[in-house]
Amino acid sequence: MNSKKAFTPLEAKRPADCRKNKCRSIKARAESNALNAPRKLLTGFTLIEFLIYIGIFAVSAGLITGILITILKINQKESASVEVTSQLNFVIQTINRLVKESSAIIVNNNGNVHNDTPGPNQPYLVLRMKDSSGGVTDRDPITIWNDGANGITIEEGMNFNTRINRLTSNRVIVDQFNFTKNSQYPGHDTVSLNVQLSYNTQNPGSQFTKSIQSAISRVSAATFDSDLIPGGPPYNWNIGQTGSPWKKIIVDNGGSASPSYTFDDNLGTGLFSPGTNVLGFVTNSNERMTINANGNIGIGIDNPTAKLHISGGDAAITTQGNGLVLKATDGANCYRLRVDNTGALSTTLITCP
Repeated sequence: MNSKKAFTPLEAKRPADCRKNKCRSIKARAESNALNAPRKLLTGFTLIEFLIYIGIFAVSAGLITGILITILKINQKESASVEVTSQLNFVIQTINRLVKESSAIIVNNNGNVHNDTPGPNQPYLVLRMKDSSGGVTDRDPITIWNDGANGITIEEGMNFNTRINRLTSNRVIVDQFNFTKNSQYPGHDTVSLNVQLSYNTQNPGSQFTKSIQSAISRVSAATFDSDLIPGGPPYNWNIGQTGSPWKKIIVDNGGSASPSYTFDDNLGTGLFSPGTNVLGFVTNSNERMTINANGNIGIGIDNPTAKLHISGGDAAITTQGNGLVLKATDGANCYRLRVDNTGALSTTLITCP
């Protein structure tokens, strides 16, 4: 009898190594080899993970966008602030310099150089400058005002020498621009300036407004290098007025042909000073009378040696009853010396003048 074990049909189909209970060891070796061999992992996102990542990205993008928009708005606001501040400072500095250089300050509502209106908030500032001789570089007068869409405008000179410039550009809008003159005698005049500028934009994020109120004082006394001519006709302007007189009028010494103090259409008539402490009276460009430093009066002579020194003519007393009053040389009595129709002299005791 054959002792070999017979295989069932299923066992006959197994590999030879499995026939003698070797399949278990083969399987163990395969599992061991799989554990020791390098592993290649193939991974993917689940729907939940994908949604989480999308949410994080959206939040981050929103934050970055918000930061960029905020930075852009800040830059726009800063640019508007720099532009307005720069132009405002330029206007203030220019007006400050011109006022300090001016000889006189005039404020009014029409820019007329002869019309000074001391009231508050006048739209025009007119400055009289010393360089007014009529040359092409003359700046007198200087007028400053808000010219609407053209902005703050400055006009220098007059007639054919007029020059116009803009102190502000179209990047700003002039909201307020006015002047108030303050006179503080005996100090120099001051002018108060009220100005407000806004950035010219329709973007709400770039809107910016800045205003300044400043007081500027004239530094120098009024000085002119050409004729000081009144406005007119009619020529009815005065130097000083009742209750507010000028203390002194100091003029050049002049001469007999051109006296320092003269009259319209009679330039050869007036007063001059021919020497130290000497006053000369002129008519027809000739010296007619002189009062010297000693108080001597000379008529027809410019160096009198007596209290009344007459040369080149007579001293006439033509009113009857009047005469020459003389004081006694040896007493206190005074006598009037007269002459009658026959030429006879007579004296009459009178009260000494």
